[in-house]
Amino acid sequence: MKIPNGQIPGGNRGPVIVTRPHSAAEKTVLALKERGYDVCHIPVQYLTSVAPLQTDFDQAAYIFTSPNGVYFSKDFNLNRQALVFTVGDATAKAAKTAGFTHIICGAGQAQSLLPLIDDRKVSRVIHFSGRHVAFDLVGALNDHGGVEAARAVCYEAKISENLSEMITGALPTDGGVVLFYSARAAQAFEKGVQAAHMGDKLAHMQAVVLSDRIQKALSLTWAGIHCAAQPTEDAMLKVVDTIYGK
Repeated sequence: MKIPNGQIPGGNRGPVIVTRPHSAAEKTVLALKERGYDVCHIPVQYLTSVAPLQTDFDQAAYIFTSPNGVYFSKDFNLNRQALVFTVGDATAKAAKTAGFTHIICGAGQAQSLLPLIDDRKVSRVIHFSGRHVAFDLVGALNDHGGVEAARAVCYEAKISENLSEMITGALPTDGGVVLFYSARAAQAFEKGVQAAHMGDKLAHMQAVVLSDRIQKALSLTWAGIHCAAQPTEDAMLKVVDTIYGK
């Protein structure tokens, strides 16, 4: 299902603003509508693929820190029997759907993969990621020693060129909740709000963020900023339920 930009009515509570790209927004929008919320989709970023490297990936373990990494690695001719480390359950599910059979799942943050990789005594790992990463997992692995780590950029998240126009046309003027999944998207959203001359509206809105790092990236005045108890979407939606008194 193609998730449109702007207002997606149908609930009796909300609105909740989803800032994820189209490729990731469908699951979030459907989960919110099942909970009875009106949803507004403002895709702060869009994802584009990066040409695959001409590299031998067979003799390595793979790291995926998002479902996007799994999806955009599809043209890299990877070995589906290779050992795969994923950051959390959603990424593990995406890897399994993509045909990988040997999957070790972390606890939801990239740092949680460090001891897992160390325990398995792998000699070479490749991290398939976007161009911008929140945590330099490859650098941490190489600093630790004992494993040769490299990063293969397979997609890039770019800021939507018409972001301020989308905000002008879709941002509710009487409050709501905004979901943020990355620090870069959070900063871009605030810049877009300022460009649309709607910065004062945020004082009546709540922000729900996936991590402390994203919370620190927000600099404008909000009615409240709430960090999920765990870095998962389910935990974010529980915060939304609490805000709306469900």
